[in-house]
Amino acid sequence: MLPQENWPEGHNIKADNLVQYLENREDFNCVKLNWSTGIIICTKK
Repeated sequence: MLPQENWPEGHNIKADNLVQYLENREDFNCVKLNWSTGIIICTKK
């Protein structure tokens, strides 16, 4: 999830928190792809 110009003020903090939350979950495997606006694919272990 790459920052976008049309995001409302403060949305980048919410997006960063979500990414951090997903990456820290021990029951998920996550992969971030730098494509278009960014993609995060998570699967349950």
